[in-house]
Amino acid sequence: MPHFPPSPPSPSDPSGSLTLLPPSQYKTCRIRVPDQEGSLAAIQANGEFYSFFRVVNNWAEAERLGSRLQKAGDRLQITQLPKGLAIWIWESEAIAKKSR
Repeated sequence: MPHFPPSPPSPSDPSGSLTLLPPSQYKTCRIRVPDQEGSLAAIQANGEFYSFFRVVNNWAEAERLGSRLQKAGDRLQITQLPKGLAIWIWESEAIAKKSR
């Protein structure tokens, strides 16, 4: 498994710093958003939903992409997966999909 350096405050922090969200601080789920048909893979962190955006191979890529997304006005979270780092984008109107 790749090793990624620790970094500063939360990605949702207004300072715009990017960090790796520890597994203990989120849970995976499925969500629905008004502009999409079907459900989306997501995480729930701090009572907010973030939809899956992309997996990148290393921290440098995550920082580059994360900075661009933040400059465009997106809030995001980054988590570690076995195949790299997942970038998740905040969904302001998300609703948790009910389990069957």
